[in-house]
Amino acid sequence: MGGMTNELVHPGWCARNYRCTVSRLDGRHRSAAVCFPAADGRPTTVVSLSQRPTERTPVVEVRLRIRLSSRDESRQAEQIRQLLDRLNAAVREMTG
Repeated sequence: MGGMTNELVHPGWCARNYRCTVSRLDGRHRSAAVCFPAADGRPTTVVSLSQRPTERTPVVEVRLRIRLSSRDESRQAEQIRQLLDRLNAAVREMTG
């Protein structure tokens, strides 16, 4: 008799290695990370996809590492505020 299998199906973008934790309780599929280097060649932006089996679409995870140009604390705070405002606007534009 043919039985049903519980074979795990990964999306095409899933890394299928240690990054994918979907087989664990509350786990999720994870893609390989894509790194975009800064002008000095060090990684500054890391992008990956993540999706729990119960979610309909993946979530984009973005990690930024940005060296602030100012040494003045009040100017650094202003740079961070401007960065967060622009990031928030970009996310709102992409997600409607």
